[in-house]
Amino acid sequence: MAENTPTQANEEIDLGVLFDKIKSLVKSVLKGIVNVVQFFWKHKFRLIIVGVIGIAVGLYLAKTAEKIYLNELLIEPNYKSTQYVYDKVNAINKKIESADTIYLQDVFGVNYKKVKGLEIEPVVDVYGLVSESEEIQETFKVLFVENGNTSFFEEDINKINYTQHKIRILVEGEDDNEIISSQFFDYINSNLFYQKQSDVIYKRIEEQLEENELMRKQIDSVIAYVQKKPNSQLTQQGISFSASQEVSELINRKRALFASDFDLLDRLAKEKNVVALVDKTTAIMDRSYNFSFRIIPVVFVLFYCLVFLTKHLVRKLSVYA
Repeated sequence: MAENTPTQANEEIDLGVLFDKIKSLVKSVLKGIVNVVQFFWKHKFRLIIVGVIGIAVGLYLAKTAEKIYLNELLIEPNYKSTQYVYDKVNAINKKIESADTIYLQDVFGVNYKKVKGLEIEPVVDVYGLVSESEEIQETFKVLFVENGNTSFFEEDINKINYTQHKIRILVEGEDDNEIISSQFFDYINSNLFYQKQSDVIYKRIEEQLEENELMRKQIDSVIAYVQKKPNSQLTQQGISFSASQEVSELINRKRALFASDFDLLDRLAKEKNVVALVDKTTAIMDRSYNFSFRIIPVVFVLFYCLVFLTKHLVRKLSVYA
């Protein structure tokens, strides 16, 4: 019993000290809150004046400052040029950071100084990507089992596999957005390597269209000849038909040629350029790319409070010194 008495006394002393510290902390917090309220009440007129000045400055800057406008290009890279487009966008951004005026003028023209940056991202089309081939389907099945979700669809490694991509051009000011966007699009289409590929494929498609047209004319002439002489046999330019063949078979072949023409014409329209332009929207006012001047009054008030807090701390330190 005698041994427990000092221990209990020490515990009571420790609890007493703890409660005293808690009381002191609560008093300090309450005192600080009261001081803050007193400060704002004492300086209320000055704070109102500072806030009004901040509002006036914010309104003035909002009207006079040049805003950033967004220009969006929806594109489809051809001839496996997706990586080229991404690399080109990254290179241009680095040139903007380093202020390479000669290079930027070649890309955007005389208004290059207005361009503040480029952004590019794929248009994530999971169904379109997976349905391209059985090999891709099997690959993504394995990835889905390993990851347990579809987050890998948005990883950088898959960006070149998507058909469409979105490029954003950030331009200062509302003027010349259309010109800048057009000159940038012409620039990324000026790659000689891909242009040569485009010329070769374009020529082959035109030759195939001419061949399809010739085949249809031959089919028409054969059908007309067979209808006139049903028991005859015709061999022309490597194509052999006899009366025993049904006319419907020839018509189906002609339809297949028209379907082939449709696909070829679609390729001509899309693959005329290295990068096909699907859609373009210029001079979009997007607040997320612009500084909000509404925060200026708050900054002015906080700066006023910071000045008085600094003076208060200096006085405290001088007393202790």
